[in-house]
Amino acid sequence: MERNRYITPSVLETVVTAYNEYMRKNLPLINQEDPPRPHEFQRVVNQVYGRVLQGQALNGDGKPGDEEAKIRMHIKTLANAVEAVMGDLKLYTPIRYTEFLPRR
Repeated sequence: MERNRYITPSVLETVVTAYNEYMRKNLPLINQEDPPRPHEFQRVVNQVYGRVLQGQALNGDGKPGDEEAKIRMHIKTLANAVEAVMGDLKLYTPIRYTEFLPRR
């Protein structure tokens, strides 16, 4: 950390790409053409997968099963990643940290 005070733009780009790809692959009901930025993730997940997060089946009134358990696992994985990425914006180069802030 002493050599590189900031997270470089290339590392940040890799993180954003990994975030979007993981979401695309594992949470397909989220809009893939305009995926939520990290600060929007929890709100979007609650809208799209709210039933699953409440312990209900994804479709219909059946019991939740393996599919719902996997969805909850993927949501937790991405939520932890968002927390880590958003945790200390001071580590980002002054210009590039805006990747994670709201669009204007």
